[in-house]
Amino acid sequence: MCKILLPITVAAFGVSVGFSQELTDGDWSYIVNTNNEATITQYSGRGGAVVIPATIDGLPVKTIGGGWPVWTTNQDTLISVTIPDSLTTIGDYAFADSMSLRYVTIGNSVTSIGDGAFDDCTVL
Repeated sequence: MCKILLPITVAAFGVSVGFSQELTDGDWSYIVNTNNEATITQYSGRGGAVVIPATIDGLPVKTIGGGWPVWTTNQDTLISVTIPDSLTTIGDYAFADSMSLRYVTIGNSVTSIGDGAFDDCTVL
């Protein structure tokens, strides 16, 4: 009896929690939430002047970061970031430690900027 119930219980738990898989589109890594919106988790491009995409693989980008820096590579080459109007949330520490980041243009729809989102940046 336990051998039959255990897999059913685990399967039901997995469905209710909704595990996320990180996906990649070009230089961007992201996860998809239950509303079919993308959260950018990492950027692996060259830096310089970066424009956050409004959509990834046809999904609206609503959030960037979420408790970790998005620029884990090339953070010393990031000069400016343009955040589109579609984005509503800049997560905790999203741009932290991007010491060369000097200019940020934030879209009109951003309603939340997380703790430490721009820690150790030289944003003007």
